[in-house]
Amino acid sequence: MNVSKKELHTKLRRMRSLLKFEPHIDVHHRSFLDFLNEPSRSGGYYVSEQGGKRRYLELIVDSIVLHVSRVIQNPN
Repeated sequence: MNVSKKELHTKLRRMRSLLKFEPHIDVHHRSFLDFLNEPSRSGGYYVSEQGGKRRYLELIVDSIVLHVSRVIQNPN
């Protein structure tokens, strides 16, 4: 994602009532995920399960490519 842990926490700090940050980012209430998965409730914030999985995999692949590129550029 090209974002440091500190930057991510800064960007998400206004969502502290919805998210917990330790030991990793997660939701406090599963109902928030239900909200995101229901287009009639979440409107522009809607995230389909398939779309969410696709984006998650894209971020993983991007992270792997970035890591491999850095290792290739600086193998030590």
